[in-house]
Amino acid sequence: MPDRDDIADHNAAVSEHPGTGSAVLGMLQWGTAGLAAPLAGIGGEHTSVPVAVLMTAGAAVSLVALLVLAQSPRP
Repeated sequence: MPDRDDIADHNAAVSEHPGTGSAVLGMLQWGTAGLAAPLAGIGGEHTSVPVAVLMTAGAAVSLVALLVLAQSPRP
């Protein structure tokens, strides 16, 4: 996932909407954190299984996104 500096470097290509990419990335990060925090607390204070499940699911989603979105174009 690109960070905010990478997105800022590409703002010259879309000069009509500066900062939009950074705003969308930040919104996705905060939205994901807002959804994951309550889910991690479902298991209570005495188990870390929900946190481990969320971390594993997040890694799996990231891997699938990488494999699908980062494929090089075929000539």
